[in-house]
Amino acid sequence: MKKTTFPLVIGIIILTSCNNVGRHENSKNKLNSPILPYHIDLEKNLKNTRSVPLSSIGKKLEYIPLETNPTSLIGRIDGLGFTTSRLIFSEFYIFISDGHKLLQFERSGKFVRQIGSEGRGPEQYTELIDFCIDEKKEIIYILDARNIMEFDFNSQFKRSLKLPYLSVQFMLNDTNHFMFYMGSFPVQTFDPVYSWIVTDLQGNPTINFLNYHKRVNKPGLRIGWTPLYSFNETALFMEYCADSLFYLKNLRPEPYATFNLGDLRMDPDPVLNSIGREDINRLNQKLWTRFINENNKCLFLTLGWGFSDSSRYCVFNKQTSEITFLKHNSFINDLDGGPSFWPKYIYNDSIMIDFIYADKLLSIINKNQSGKSNDNKSDQPGRLEMLSKQLTETSNPVLIVVR
Repeated sequence: MKKTTFPLVIGIIILTSCNNVGRHENSKNKLNSPILPYHIDLEKNLKNTRSVPLSSIGKKLEYIPLETNPTSLIGRIDGLGFTTSRLIFSEFYIFISDGHKLLQFERSGKFVRQIGSEGRGPEQYTELIDFCIDEKKEIIYILDARNIMEFDFNSQFKRSLKLPYLSVQFMLNDTNHFMFYMGSFPVQTFDPVYSWIVTDLQGNPTINFLNYHKRVNKPGLRIGWTPLYSFNETALFMEYCADSLFYLKNLRPEPYATFNLGDLRMDPDPVLNSIGREDINRLNQKLWTRFINENNKCLFLTLGWGFSDSSRYCVFNKQTSEITFLKHNSFINDLDGGPSFWPKYIYNDSIMIDFIYADKLLSIINKNQSGKSNDNKSDQPGRLEMLSKQLTETSNPVLIVVR
């Protein structure tokens, strides 16, 4: 098959709208909208920081704890969708990876099974780097170093597909193609010819994106995951420290959004071990786009501060072009005083998903209960109080559904 090369210039809260930042429109934004690409001036709007209530994007909450038993325990994760951990929804199931195993739950939170297992057997994955699903065909694809392991929704092994390259991140695009990301590494660690490779389901390349973002400084920063997600059944992707987000139109890259960070933009080729504390502090004042999620109304941006673990969360309204940085990096739960929210995964372009650990949720519930006066306490226990009786500090994360 002919190759064409182009230059490359995840407790859970579910929400179904994003009308908190600007006016609400009924029409669905299409990728071929005449206003593309969006121009997002982050530097100019950095001071536009305010608290945004949860009630502005949803009115009804439902808490669903993920079942906890010896076979369904989810390992400690830094953030679903933020590392090798990932959460994916389908109409009837929830799939969660903690980087070592892949677990399947019903949408009610009831545990179903583990998908495959870690090991060195012929039907095992040695390392669960990433995974994605084909909901219509009920197929699960697991990225295992230089292999794709394929299972069905009943955990039956289907096949193993060998890859001629090492990928750190992938997704299914339009159900007929895989899109692989090679990562962004210093030249002495790994110097791939291509940054992105699009293949058919047999692993045959159809498009290769040349690696024009070579990192020459050493020792340098290793970047694994970068913005890569699906909207309107189309892959969107962005390089580390780049200022443009692209989408695939007829399997060709087209600009979708441009970002201006001005003087706040992170050095795209930083040096690590040889820099002093002053240089580290200076770089920790620089921003870069770590992750992006999107629904029909908004882009949700997670911006990293230099080499630190700190982030800034902001929302871009696609219809008003308003940019809002969220105070406390979350939507404030004014509906029942429960946990705040930030989308870590979006299903079906509309359902936004976050999670909360059981120990953190219990702490919030206990704090709320202790803060109530005796006059305000009801004989009927509230939803959160009833939930607290089902949990221990070691229980699995809890889903919170907001509609």
